[in-house]
Amino acid sequence: MEYTGKKTNSISIDNAYLSIDELPLYNFDMYRKTRDNNWFLKGYSGKETKISYELIKPIEDKLNDQYYLASQDRSFEILIQKLAKISDMVRKYNAVRALCLRIFKGFGTDEGQQGVRYAFIDELKKHKYKINFIASPEEDYKAITDIYSQNEGVKTQIKIIEDSIKSDGQKSSMTLQKQLLIVSSALQLGYQLNPKKISVSEWLAMGELMKEKSKNN
Repeated sequence: MEYTGKKTNSISIDNAYLSIDELPLYNFDMYRKTRDNNWFLKGYSGKETKISYELIKPIEDKLNDQYYLASQDRSFEILIQKLAKISDMVRKYNAVRALCLRIFKGFGTDEGQQGVRYAFIDELKKHKYKINFIASPEEDYKAITDIYSQNEGVKTQIKIIEDSIKSDGQKSSMTLQKQLLIVSSALQLGYQLNPKKISVSEWLAMGELMKEKSKNN
């Protein structure tokens, strides 16, 4: 699939960047902002008809792997871990809440109803909450009230993780232009860096130079 615009270059999957040694920093920055993997194609400016996302996905994965390996950037991995933790906590919260609300309604005294009660107690045990198998309705109510209250605290824990994700995003929200100015000044280059002429690997190397410079100062 290829499109030739009147004022734009042709783009083709055959002209993809295959290494961060050649991928311009500008393209990588635009990709990270938009998640449009067409930025991994030479000649793409955002105006062309896009090539299928799935078609470029293997190239996207390859370049991302190269970047994370070269930069040892664990931010994406940490984000995924936090999102997975939130997902698990939400599932647990919803499950425990549903169990508590059912037990609040009480059970009959016949064998069948008590068997249902035992099943609900077993489910709560899977979530690390315990209730005595032999208990009066009043004792059940008190135990479930305590569990329900503890479970509500999970929402606070979820909020803390969500806030940390927002905070991480704000820390990394510095514009590329500002980063370029900082690096240019720190390395005393005497000129303004052009993100379209710097490869991603060159940018990472400059970051390492800055670290070494700061250690020596």
